[in-house]
Amino acid sequence: MVESIDFRGLFTKYPELTYGLLAVAFYMASTIFGIKDIGGTVTFYGVDAHIISTPFWAIFGLLSLYFLYTAFFDMWIYTIHLIITYFLAGAGVLAIYLFPDNIYIVFLGVILLLGAVVFTLLFIIRIGTIRRHHILTSADPEAAREKYSLGYWYLFPFLFLVITIISFFDLGYAYNHSSHFPYIYLMAEGALSIVVIYILWVPENVLFFGYKKAPAKKLESEGIEGSASIPMHADANTEKGEATSHLRKEIKQVIPPLPLRHRKEKENCPGLDVKAVQKKKMCPYCHHVMELDWCPQSEEYLIKCPSCGKMTYYGRKVCVHCKTKLSENI
Repeated sequence: MVESIDFRGLFTKYPELTYGLLAVAFYMASTIFGIKDIGGTVTFYGVDAHIISTPFWAIFGLLSLYFLYTAFFDMWIYTIHLIITYFLAGAGVLAIYLFPDNIYIVFLGVILLLGAVVFTLLFIIRIGTIRRHHILTSADPEAAREKYSLGYWYLFPFLFLVITIISFFDLGYAYNHSSHFPYIYLMAEGALSIVVIYILWVPENVLFFGYKKAPAKKLESEGIEGSASIPMHADANTEKGEATSHLRKEIKQVIPPLPLRHRKEKENCPGLDVKAVQKKKMCPYCHHVMELDWCPQSEEYLIKCPSCGKMTYYGRKVCVHCKTKLSENI
């Protein structure tokens, strides 16, 4: 019997999934408005824009990028590689498909496609460099290779490139044949958005420890996180300062802060200035693989004290923090 998927637990464990799905939904909405001609046409410097569909295309596209930024703080900067690859490949395909008789435009299209391949390789090399840095700076490089393994992730940037080419090929076909609705283009764009989520998700969780504090400034006067700070000068009017503080509280009540992801840093070994590392061990009886914290300096395993909740050394009689006696069955 197939076990049911615990979606609530899945979204609780990976809060970035919510923002990732919102990014996919808004991207698909933007794509649909991009191919629909709704409203009157306005021409700006030779480019036709539709009064209704064009603003919605832009707004939904920006919202999609915003939710990607919210979900993947560390990997967000590398989205630039994917965006450049997308437009280079798309422009190259359209140039070759729409102007096959013009040798210069075809040559330019080939150059653009080669540029898309180069940016794909640069993206993979950059992520691989971060992985190698984690391995080289780890106390146990052999265990780090397994811990920071990306698996089949290296194939997905190339899959992103292939789907982009298919997508723009069908878009070019629809441009030449007005009776053809670009179904393949829409399906390819949907698959592309899911591939992007995977490309960003795996390195974010494997190389950047899964969670990171949201890049927001702290309001020093109130200690509120998740909002941009408003400077309060010493020589400012007192009434103005009180009004601003009251306004902050009202904004916080109306628009509660999003449950942004925060980075989970590894704790230091108790009493030592060295980070604990994780090791995988297999139970000799049930063969269950467990991840255990290991102190490379004291060469001892770490456990959580049932009394104070802090990490202490396994095998010792008392907790190094609260001095509570540890039972043998821990």
